[in-house]
This record gives sequence, C-alpha cells and structure tokens, in this order.
Amino acid sequence: MNKEKMKLNSKIVGLAVTLLGGFGMTDAGASTQIEAGYLGFTSATRDDNPGAFNQSFVALSHFSRDERNTFYQMLKVENPGKWVADKRVAFKSLTVWHYRLNEERTALWLQNFLGTHKHLTEDNFYLGLKQHFDCGALRFNLGLAGHYTVSQSNLTDKDYSGLSGVVLNGNSYYDLPVLPKGWKLNLDYTAAFGRDREHAAVFGYDDDYGHQLFAAVSGPLAQDLSLKLQLTHYKSWGTAPNDGLEYSFSLRYAF
Repeated sequence: MNKEKMKLNSKIVGLAVTLLGGFGMTDAGASTQIEAGYLGFTSATRDDNPGAFNQSFVALSHFSRDERNTFYQMLKVENPGKWVADKRVAFKSLTVWHYRLNEERTALWLQNFLGTHKHLTEDNFYLGLKQHFDCGALRFNLGLAGHYTVSQSNLTDKDYSGLSGVVLNGNSYYDLPVLPKGWKLNLDYTAAFGRDREHAAVFGYDDDYGHQLFAAVSGPLAQDLSLKLQLTHYKSWGTAPNDGLEYSFSLRYAF
C-alpha cells in the first residue's frame, strides 16, 4: 500500500469513529469497514432492564466525504447466529448525511436510525442543522434537529407515529498525544427533549427526556486494522429504559 492510501486510511479511521464529526474539513476521502466486537452491560443495568444482555456483534460501515457532503452508513447485527441462544437477534441501521452550507461550516443534518427485532421496531428520523467549531486540538460539533419517529412494541402492545420533540447532539474529538499517532478520544452526547408521551410509553420510558452519552478511544493497531473501546451511559434510551451503563470493544478492518 502506498503512503497516500495509508495516510487516507488513518484519517478515515478517526473520522468514522466520530460519525461524521469531520464535516468541518474539506479534504475528500472514502472508506468501508467491517467490524466485530462485544458489548456488555453492568449487572445493575441488566437487573433493571430485562432487554439488556451481554452479546457479540458484527457491523459493516461506509464513510465518504467531499467538499460539501459527508455521508455515513452502518449496518449492524447484534447477537448474530443467536450465539446467546435464549435471546433475540437485533438488526440496526444508521444513516447520517451532512451537507455543508457555508464557509463558516454550518451543515444541514439528516439522520435516520432503524432498530428492529422480534419484539419491537423503532425508526427515528432527525432533520436539523449542525455547526462545527475548532479550539486548538479540540474539534467540536453542535446540532439541533426535529424528531419524527415510527415505533411499535409487542412488549407494551403500543405504537406511535409522529413528531416527538427535538434532539440535541454535541460531539467532540481530540487527538491523544500520549498514545501513538492516530489514536483519538471521542465524546458524544445525544439527547431527546420534549419526547411525546405516547412515544415514551411505547418503550416504557419514564420521562419526556432521554440521552445517550458515550466516550470512545480508538486507534490503529496495524495497517488497515484498528481497535475501538467505548463506554456508554443511557437514560431512558434504547434497551435501557430504566437507565444504565454499556461497555464495548471491537476490531475494525478498513478497505
């Protein structure tokens, strides 16, 4: 592999971790990754949330960027092959598109998340704006979007389709000088405000507020191979309607 491709892969590894955090940049690039990993929950989280269980996962993702657009697509299967035999298999899809509107690095933000398994389906669509900021080595994005959802659950025998408040996203990423070149820290906060009560009732959420907050460290292990470690806190979110902590690690190969 030539030096230019190695340089590009190093950039893409960092950018893909931030889920398009780099829309403030203008250099073009593209990469596809396969990922295999393991995610688990603390014992307290599993006790409080019957749907939370330790499991493996596999994922396929693609990232591309040009002067105006950044695009990310991820397809993920949790508990593939029912390796945890008495638990469900879940499929998840995340699509994110940013379109840069001006030289001040304001971007149109479109995002769709689909999660489904035998008990429920949740499809969340966000439409809003994001702004990119630089502060020395720290890069930061802040976005606000309207939220439309299509949700149903056999566990509560409820469903809801319609607007459900707004979503705030703050994402920061930082090169880690104490580690080898290419290692990055990513902090991401996504929160729902004014969530519709009928929507919340579908998944047993107690409040019209919920969030997902994660810290991730990632970096290259070898040419095209990288490692990601992540810790996530949930409040009335996803598989943890009663709050909790998730940890995960994964290996990713870029091509």
